[in-house]
Amino acid sequence: MSKFLKSLQSFAHTTLGLVVVIILALWQLNIFSLISNIPALSLSVYGSWLSIAVIAFAIIWAQMKDKVLLSHGILFFIYSSALAVFVTTLFSNSPVNAFDGYNIISLFAMVYALAVAVGEFMVSKPQPAKVNFKSLFALLLFIGAYYFLYGFTDTFVVGLVVLGAVLLGSKIVALLFAAGYLIGPMFSSLDMIIFNLTNNFPFQVSLFFILAITLAALVFIVLDLIQSFTKNEL
Repeated sequence: MSKFLKSLQSFAHTTLGLVVVIILALWQLNIFSLISNIPALSLSVYGSWLSIAVIAFAIIWAQMKDKVLLSHGILFFIYSSALAVFVTTLFSNSPVNAFDGYNIISLFAMVYALAVAVGEFMVSKPQPAKVNFKSLFALLLFIGAYYFLYGFTDTFVVGLVVLGAVLLGSKIVALLFAAGYLIGPMFSSLDMIIFNLTNNFPFQVSLFFILAITLAALVFIVLDLIQSFTKNEL
């Protein structure tokens, strides 16, 4: 088993390993589904597309910068529900659906990402990067905004991914991941506000509040990203 994991780890550092990461990032994030089944265009749809693109880029960027543990760790996080979906579908009224192409590829991707991450951890034995907490204001703002949107449990899980990216030495990936998770609710709230205004629906303070906190957090994240890219940080 150890040799197998190390061989997967070695493969993940190759060009073919990068190709696999690109395919899995786009596949699980529904790029192919969106292209083949374009829904009615709206701000929510545009927000979904942009969110997908940003998170996929975060994964691919980590892989290109040889942050194999980080890229595959995020892939595992994204695919982590594949096993539950497979088992639930298998014991449903239509068990044959458990073996459709999407479910099987998702299950394979989850196992592959986990195996590579474990192999990378065994070989590289990564040490936590030195963190300048003063430079993490944008990420802390993201955590605060996400907490107001989705509560403690979801924020804790997503926050672990962001923290993992920072500790593995890639602030850019942490910022990209955070941005991807805020773009969707920002565009959705803006879409609902415009819809309500054009149809004379009652004023909803909550929608303006969501738009304000997501926009504020995204502004700081984008500014931090520009600075990080300018300094050629990881």
